[in-house]
Amino acid sequence: MTDATRPTPPPPPGPRPLVASALRPGVVLCTRYEVGEKLAEGAVATVYRARDQLSGQPVALKVLDPLRGADPVGQLRFQREFEVLRRISHAHVSRCFALERHGELDFLVLELIEGEPLADEIARGRLSIPRAIAIALQLADALDACHRAGVLHRDLKPSNIVIHPERGAIVLDFGVAWFSSAANLTRTGAVVGSPQYLAPEVFRSSFFDARADLYSLGAILFEMLAGRPVYFAESVTELVAAHGHGPPALAALRPEVGPTLGAIVASAIAPRPEDRFATARELAEALRRQTSLAAGVLQARLPCESCGTPLIIDLGLCPGCGREVSWDLAPGHHAVQLKRVAESARCAEWLRQRYPEAVALRPEALRARLARTPVPLAVDVSAATAEQLAAEAREAGAEPEILRARAFIGARIDPSAATLAELVVAAALHLVAAVGLGQAAIAFGASLGVVASAPVAASLLGVLLARLYTRRPLLRRQRRASLLLEDESDRVRTRLERLQTERGRRLAASAVARAAPILTSAPDGLPAETRHAVHEALESALDAALAMDAQAVYLEGRSRSRLAQELAQAESQAELGDPAAVDTLARLRLERSERVQASLAHDLAARQALEAIERISALLRTRTSLREVDRAIGALEA
Repeated sequence: MTDATRPTPPPPPGPRPLVASALRPGVVLCTRYEVGEKLAEGAVATVYRARDQLSGQPVALKVLDPLRGADPVGQLRFQREFEVLRRISHAHVSRCFALERHGELDFLVLELIEGEPLADEIARGRLSIPRAIAIALQLADALDACHRAGVLHRDLKPSNIVIHPERGAIVLDFGVAWFSSAANLTRTGAVVGSPQYLAPEVFRSSFFDARADLYSLGAILFEMLAGRPVYFAESVTELVAAHGHGPPALAALRPEVGPTLGAIVASAIAPRPEDRFATARELAEALRRQTSLAAGVLQARLPCESCGTPLIIDLGLCPGCGREVSWDLAPGHHAVQLKRVAESARCAEWLRQRYPEAVALRPEALRARLARTPVPLAVDVSAATAEQLAAEAREAGAEPEILRARAFIGARIDPSAATLAELVVAAALHLVAAVGLGQAAIAFGASLGVVASAPVAASLLGVLLARLYTRRPLLRRQRRASLLLEDESDRVRTRLERLQTERGRRLAASAVARAAPILTSAPDGLPAETRHAVHEALESALDAALAMDAQAVYLEGRSRSRLAQELAQAESQAELGDPAAVDTLARLRLERSERVQASLAHDLAARQALEAIERISALLRTRTSLREVDRAIGALEA
C-alpha cells in the first residue's frame, strides 16, 4: 500500500469545542466566569447565570451562537449591543460590563437582573392604573436616556422588560438597537423587532426615528391597562391591514381610565408618527400630570382649623401642626349641589378617582347625570365634608352650592328639556301604569270614578319616582380611612406637634407635601430602596425644621433692636465708671454672641431642610407632578 492510498489517520484526541446552547454548569470562560444554569435561549444567543470569580458577583452571560457569529450581520449586531449599553447609564437600563471571547465563542458580560418579566405579569390580567402608569413612567425615563445617547431600542416589548423588586422596570436586550444617526443594520427587506409592538412606519420603510420606540411603549401601556394587545392579528399582513383602521379606544375597553389617560395612550400609539409625542420626556410629563390628582396635593381652599396650613387630600394629619384630619364623608345636616358643570367627563373622572367606593353609577351614566344640572353631589353630610366636597368640585371645574338641608334638593323636572326618546319612553310607561292601575281597580270592584282617576294616579306616581331619581345624590356616605400607616403617622405627627413658629410649620408642610405620593397612595412600581430614601429625607427635613424652629423661638424672645439699645446704654454707663454696668455689659455681649450663633444655626438648619426637600423632589420625580405641588404650596413658601 502506497502512501497515496494509505487512509488518513484520525486527528489526535483533544477538548471538544464548546456549544453556545449547551454549556455545562461549572465551565469557566476566560479563566474568570463560572457558568451556572441556563436562563434563556433564543435563535441568536443563549443567556446563562454565572459568577465572576474575580469580583465574586453574579452576572449574566449572553453567548452568541457560533453559526450566527460567523455571519457578519450577526457579529456586528453583537458588537453593537456592547457599544450601545456602554454608552447608557440609567437605573432602568441593564448594564453591560464587557465583551469577551473564549475560543470561538463571543459573549457579553451583563448585569444579572433578578425579577419577573413584565410579560408574565400581564399574562395574569390587566394591571391597576397606578401601577401601569408607574411602570410606563420608568420605561419613558429609560427611553429618554437612550434617545439622548443617540440610541434607538427598536424591540421594546413586555418580554424584554423585567420588574426588579427594588429598581422597578428594567429594559433588557439591546441586540437590535442602533444609533439614531446611522442607517439600520438589516438585510434588505428584513423587519427587525416584534411585530405586535412595532410602529406602522417600520413596515413601510427602513428609516424611522425615536417615535417608533414611543409607539412600542404606548402599545405596552395599552396592554397593561386593557389586558389585551392593541391589535389582534395572526400574521404581519393582517397586522399591517389593522394599522390602517387605527387602534381601538382604550376607554371603551376600560372606562375607569378616564378621558385624559385614554388620550395620552391614543397619542402614543397613533398610526402616524407626527401625531405622537415628540419625545419620551414629553410622554413622561403627560403621565406625571395624569397622576397629580391621585398622588395627593395641597388644597389651598381647605385650611387646617388650628394653624391654617392647606391640607393634603387623604392625609390623616395636618402637614403644618400634626392635627388629626378625617376625610370621611361624615354625617350631618348639610348638602352639596352642583349648579353647573363645565366638563362632565372631567368631573366624572374626578369623582371616580377620589371616591370610587361612594359612586354607584357606571361611567356613562355618571357623565349623563352630570350633564343635567343642578344635580345633588352629597346629602346629609357635615359642614366640614360639605366644604371639602365644594373645594374639590371647584378644582374639577364645577360650580358647587352648599345648602343647610337634608334630601330635599335636586333638579327640577322640565318636560321641555326632555329628548324625543325620553318622551316616548315616558309615554309608554305612563300608558302601562294607567292600564295596570285601572285593571287593578276594576278587579277590586272600584267605582267608575276611581277607575277614571287611574291616569292621574299614574302621572303622580311617575312624577314622584322622577323626583326621587333626580334627588338621589351621586355620592353615598362611606368611611375613607387615612392611607398613612400608623407608625409613619406617629413619627410625622410627633415632630409636627412640637413646631411653635409659622416659619417652621411652613417648612415642614413643604416637606410633607412633596412626600405626599408615598404617604397617601399605594407605591405601585416604586422601588423599596426609593421609598426608604424618601422616608429618610422626610425625617431629615422635619428634624431640620424642628432645629430651625427652636432657634426661631429663641431669636423671637427678644428683638435685635432692643438688645442693641441696651448694649449702647450699658457701654455708656460703663464708660462713666458704673461698676454694675460692667457686669451688665458682659452679660449683654454674651447674649449677643449667643444670638449670633443661634442665627447661624437657624440658617444652617433651614438650608438642611431645603436640601432634604429637594432630595424628596428628585426621588419622587416619577410619582407626582411637581409643577402642581409647587403651585399648591407656593402660598406657604412665599
